[in-house]
Amino acid sequence: MYDFYLVRVPEGQNPNDAINNAINRNVGNPYTEKDLVAPNLIFGANYPELTNGLYAWMVVAKDMNEKIYLQNDGKSEVCTFRIGAVANAGELLAANSSSVKCKNASFQMIWWL
Repeated sequence: MYDFYLVRVPEGQNPNDAINNAINRNVGNPYTEKDLVAPNLIFGANYPELTNGLYAWMVVAKDMNEKIYLQNDGKSEVCTFRIGAVANAGELLAANSSSVKCKNASFQMIWWL
């Protein structure tokens, strides 16, 4: 099973700090989806609206029987995406598009905004 965490990253904050604060301290009004049985999430119109900005997400895998050792306590790398203007790249993204940065994700997030 998987737990999914998503949080908007405040300007100037490290995405790793933002997501860890969201998971460990419930800081930043994170969106969570618990006990997903498949390694994907379809983020659609029935989910909270995402405003322009940088977002961080992480997945935590868990073994309900506690018989499998999970590296890094089951935590994935922190992945980010941006909605809206991308000032540092010199390009403008449409309000309903995003740029995703994630090196080794085996979890798939699909969204319609």
